[in-house]
Amino acid sequence: MNRIYKLKFDKRRNELVIVSEITAGAGKEKSTGHLADLTALSPFRKLLGTLTPVALLTGLIAGLLPAMALAADLPTGGQIVGGQGSISTSGNQMTIHQQTQNMATNWHSFDIGKNNTVQFVQPNSSSVALNRVTGASGS
Repeated sequence: MNRIYKLKFDKRRNELVIVSEITAGAGKEKSTGHLADLTALSPFRKLLGTLTPVALLTGLIAGLLPAMALAADLPTGGQIVGGQGSISTSGNQMTIHQQTQNMATNWHSFDIGKNNTVQFVQPNSSSVALNRVTGASGS
């Protein structure tokens, strides 16, 4: 962490702000650069200064998630870990053929894009398929 800084009075904000040591001063006020000088900042401004980057990052991520979901057209990383079956993809369609009464599959992601289809073909109406998404992002 950079410990070389100074405090500069911002007339627009009417408060002290932390700036680089090489920033030109606008007046005679000088800062010692000690942590004790930070007490001049209001607690609300300290909190706001901490939360603003977090809020911006959260907004950026939230804005990108729909675009990322559209980019992932079909589920990825499918591995059958229980029972027997097969996974095949042709163009914009994925078909999962379940050959046993019960089947479990691990997926890295399970997103289905617009105009894409995923079809499960099971032996009968009482068959059970468990799909577990193990990737970092939810479906």
